[in-house]
Amino acid sequence: MKYRFYPTTEQETLLAQSFGGVRFVYNQILRWRTDAFYLRQENIGYIQANAELTRSAFSYRDGKLYIAKCKEPLNIRWSRELSSEPSTVTLSRDCAGRYFVSMLCDFKPEVLHVTRNTIGLDVGIENQLITDSGVKIGNPRHTAKYATRLAKAQRCLSRKKLGSANRAKAKGKIATRNNVAGMFCVFLFKGWNSKKLGYG
Repeated sequence: MKYRFYPTTEQETLLAQSFGGVRFVYNQILRWRTDAFYLRQENIGYIQANAELTRSAFSYRDGKLYIAKCKEPLNIRWSRELSSEPSTVTLSRDCAGRYFVSMLCDFKPEVLHVTRNTIGLDVGIENQLITDSGVKIGNPRHTAKYATRLAKAQRCLSRKKLGSANRAKAKGKIATRNNVAGMFCVFLFKGWNSKKLGYG
């Protein structure tokens, strides 16, 4: 289960240190694997590096998640309840500066009843979705909507000096404006449900 959370200033500093340590270990392992392949023709696998926390590094109490060395719980936007206490927690930060937490939980699969209802769907360009009953879900055209802003941000980035702090800020702005995938997920969550399609 993956959720977005909003860290405090203290938590953000702590996470930056943790991510820095993970990045160092990741680069060391990558160098070791590269040398092993080119010098000895050995293929060595590795698990993708991220801040994966074991039981000793986090605690889950009263529906709140705490990380080590921090008294305040993470401000998580819960979209649904956990099926059990998490056994593993993975914290991540995307290029747009958003923080996410993924939790591994045990659950019992739910047996769904068999239904004879059927639905026909047609995915198009003018309308994102049309059902066989005539219900239409419009195409939000996220890419076209933000194309002008994105082009302006990219021109601004091209004028920044390589390695400068201003260039890093400009890249962050591009990531924020180019978050089409995130906007499309929200559109799917809000628009493509059984009630709006007439089958709820």
